[in-house]
Amino acid sequence: MPSYDPFELSDALSESVRIKLPEDLVVSGHNDPEILLLIRLLSGNLCVKLNGAKIPQRVNYFSPSLSSFGNKWGKEFSLLVGENIVAQDVARYICRKKSVNKAFYREILFEVLHFCVHKKRGSHTSAFIYIYRLLERVSYCFPLIYVSMTEDFKKTYNIIKSFFGDSKDKDELGFFKTFINTVFEGDEILSTTVDFDFHLSGQTAESAAAMCAAVKSILSGDLKEEGLLRDSEISIRYGNVGRFIIALRNGFVHNLSRKDNLRVDRLKDSDNLFEVINDRCLYWISSILLAVITYNMSSSE
Repeated sequence: MPSYDPFELSDALSESVRIKLPEDLVVSGHNDPEILLLIRLLSGNLCVKLNGAKIPQRVNYFSPSLSSFGNKWGKEFSLLVGENIVAQDVARYICRKKSVNKAFYREILFEVLHFCVHKKRGSHTSAFIYIYRLLERVSYCFPLIYVSMTEDFKKTYNIIKSFFGDSKDKDELGFFKTFINTVFEGDEILSTTVDFDFHLSGQTAESAAAMCAAVKSILSGDLKEEGLLRDSEISIRYGNVGRFIIALRNGFVHNLSRKDNLRVDRLKDSDNLFEVINDRCLYWISSILLAVITYNMSSSE
């Protein structure tokens, strides 16, 4: 696929599964919609090659457990979108939206692809850069895509106005956090947490606790209150994960200008830290993309 140079993308679902799917949900390798490729990549069933080398991505970032949909992808993904949604509904949505926001979805697709490259290399610190870049890209665009299906201009204005809320935080992150609270209003997901367990294979309990403590040291305000619950695990409320990502970025990158920085003598290996962090953060971003798709599908019915 020259348009995705240097990446080659192809369908990873078995032939027996593909023949049961609507045509618009199958990756052909020719002019596939960017939004379909993104959904399939985040679902963990898209084959990726870089300069001939395979980049395995079998993690399902739409699932809180990161577990695969397996051979039931068409059914399981559709049920995530909506209780009464079937694969044909998703296919019609993809068909209608394949020419909408192409450049935006293409940019996100490449960010995730590069994330996968660095993850495969074990360069989890580098992979985190793409998590942060994703957060920057989606923090304004997701809210605008969310309201793009609304044909009532007054309603659209009121929705966007509500995203800014009464908070003094009128910046990108404040806009995005209010958007999340609006999108998931009344949804139990807002009362859940995204959990980061610092135990890694081959690491001691002491190492896990030290790494967790290093992260807790950069948290402030209510993030600090959330992060102090356990010795080797941090639970961040769903709506605060964006702030957590930015706190990590600031604590790691802005080293000399801050007192609350991530000290490398306490971290020892930053790749271990971001190996813990990255997948859960990408799950969080993917779940918001899913909410946007769900809203747009329901609005276009």
